[in-house]
Amino acid sequence: MSNIKTILGRDIDLVTIQQQNPQSEIQRKLPDGVDYVGIKWREIPEHPTDDNLGVRALGTPNAYDTLGFDLKRNGWDITADLPVEDVDDGELNDGRTREGEMRRLGEKWMPVVVAKIAPELKRASAVKLNNHSYSKRMTMDDCVVALVEDIADGYVLPNQDSIETALHTRYNVSELFHEGGGTYTKIVLKVLDRVNNADEVVRNKEGSGWQDWVNANTEYSGIHTINAGGKAPQRFFADHIVPKGRKGEKVQVILYAHETTVERCKEVFRLFRKNTNKLYSDAFHMVMNTVPGIKIDIPEQGYEIVGIVPQVQNDVQKDAYENGELISWDDYMNQ
Repeated sequence: MSNIKTILGRDIDLVTIQQQNPQSEIQRKLPDGVDYVGIKWREIPEHPTDDNLGVRALGTPNAYDTLGFDLKRNGWDITADLPVEDVDDGELNDGRTREGEMRRLGEKWMPVVVAKIAPELKRASAVKLNNHSYSKRMTMDDCVVALVEDIADGYVLPNQDSIETALHTRYNVSELFHEGGGTYTKIVLKVLDRVNNADEVVRNKEGSGWQDWVNANTEYSGIHTINAGGKAPQRFFADHIVPKGRKGEKVQVILYAHETTVERCKEVFRLFRKNTNKLYSDAFHMVMNTVPGIKIDIPEQGYEIVGIVPQVQNDVQKDAYENGELISWDDYMNQ
């Protein structure tokens, strides 16, 4: 493989990057349990290989207007800390956002540090490595999901003492958050709540994450995928049902909810359907009340809910997520 590649319109020499990033300096910056192996070109996969669920509560964030804009305008910064790839499984321990933006910009390669990472410290090291200028600041919920996964893998015990010890010794939580406001206690309580209700945990994604998942993994690529909460019924009716209805067509939609519990998701979906149906019916009644003597038989609803994304972390929906399948309305509401 050539040491020189054209990245974002500029030739970058891997040898130059290696010279500017000596092993001793990289190792000094790496967290405990992460050992330098080398520097290489990483081939960027066509689609994301994971959504960072075990480190980011909302999955890998998009950065179109920040990092993406900077990369497009200034190119790859060879002076910045490199992404880190696990030598054992080839997954990125740090750098998913950069990889996502490089993929979006049509690039095929990026330089990375390859490292040997202790399995029990993989998520903790990812949290620490995310503390750089290219990364969105870690949140309390990010620590929660990482610790929940550590417990699931047997690296942390599901009790208060073990979780608090992990927060301080592995995650160095004091460097991420101030203790004021009971942050540590909140993290512990949230972790225990999720562990005790594991099949009720809901997977969330930022930005266009669920649309990207639908497009890349299911047979429904291109079908409108929306967050059903908030003003979604009004926007969906005005932006999609009305334009399609003028052509005599029915619009298809896939739903997700930006919530943390199954019951709250169900309520969001019920309200979406109820309010969308009311808007549809009101439009016809408005015409009948405005035009004297006109009587309209209100037709079948002008939209179809194709399905709901498999957000819930139970066995059925985990399998559906891996297999690129949606959950039907009835199956989701009756679970």
